[in-house]
Amino acid sequence: MVPLELPAADTLPDPLRPLAPADLASGAIESDYSPWALLYPSWWLPVVFTTDPGTASIGGMTGAHDAVGRHAWALEASLEPKREEWTAHAAYAFAGLGVPVLQVDLFNEWEHSVIRTIGGDFAGYLGQRAQRVELNVIAERPRIRFSSYAVLGGELQSARYRSYPPLLLSLLGNPFLMRRNYSHAIHATLGFSTMQRPSNAVSPEDGIAGSVTHRERFNVGVNFEDVSETILSGSAAKSIPFPGFARHVIAVRGAYGVTGHATTAAFGAGGVSGSSLEVLPGMVIGSTRRSFGVRGFPGGAQAGVRALAASVEYRAPLALVGRGVKLLPVFFQKTSVTAFADAGRAWCEFPVAGSFICPATIPARTTLASVGGELGVDAAIQYDQVYRFRLGFAHPVRGVAFAARSNTVYFSLGSSF
Repeated sequence: MVPLELPAADTLPDPLRPLAPADLASGAIESDYSPWALLYPSWWLPVVFTTDPGTASIGGMTGAHDAVGRHAWALEASLEPKREEWTAHAAYAFAGLGVPVLQVDLFNEWEHSVIRTIGGDFAGYLGQRAQRVELNVIAERPRIRFSSYAVLGGELQSARYRSYPPLLLSLLGNPFLMRRNYSHAIHATLGFSTMQRPSNAVSPEDGIAGSVTHRERFNVGVNFEDVSETILSGSAAKSIPFPGFARHVIAVRGAYGVTGHATTAAFGAGGVSGSSLEVLPGMVIGSTRRSFGVRGFPGGAQAGVRALAASVEYRAPLALVGRGVKLLPVFFQKTSVTAFADAGRAWCEFPVAGSFICPATIPARTTLASVGGELGVDAAIQYDQVYRFRLGFAHPVRGVAFAARSNTVYFSLGSSF
């Protein structure tokens, strides 16, 4: 046996002796941290979402953030070719303060409401083009069991209207719709969540979430009055240990909104709710999440100063894929299926002179309701960011007169809620 030879005691390193600084490699340059070289776009993602009248708007999105997460920007643009409507959203967020995060958003977006005859028959759509700039201060308090957040911000907006078909706008006889209108607002949001989401879960589970948003809008009334707006929303989810690679989930959501009768910015009931990717905490880009979405109906199928909506979903795992597509930077993570039922409505309590939202003849309150299913595919683009793609089918079961068709097939990005 060969004895193990130990080094002499005086050659062992002293643990208290400071290490000498490492020599810089030949030609290396030491400099302060700079984020700008990392903020060039390195990815893009196609965007397809359903507009309020049920047509498709097609475009793309891109963005970037630096290595330590101080700066982030994102850009999304899409075109609805039939009506030649451009939708765009540019955002920049600065997280160098830690908390709060400062965010600036620029919007060019379209919203549509259904125009009906006195007898309640469909006549066309009223389109509002809103160009808006927002500044938000976002504070988050993430915790394992209870997370909360607050948002305080302001906005400036310019809005113009047009109708489909075009002659309807003049027939409405409202001078407010014939000119460009300017307004400004301040808003605040408080929210919380106790939801859990294991890595392979099909959705958030075993928790509750809620939020309240209040907005003071100036110069937006029929006679340029100031108008208040409040939206309350909440959701809950419970997992079920049925067979599969993840637990099954039952989820429910409800929302209620109230604003002044003199407003010219109505709540709209109907449409597909979706979301997009989150670039920084509180910074979400992509198609807008609807507070009062009812799948199977066009967005804005009903308009009013009061709105109510509720949804229940059963979400089940389908397959754990975990595979890429040859050399493409696309990786499929998992698939899931969802069965849902939606209901909602928007209405006015009384008519307002000169209002196209609450006209002299108020339609009877009708609840919109639908049932359907969705196939969800979770896929990573550019290796590390996972998105949910949803292909759905919805069938109206109540208020079918407000539906554009008897059955609707749609595509969306993100979860419904």
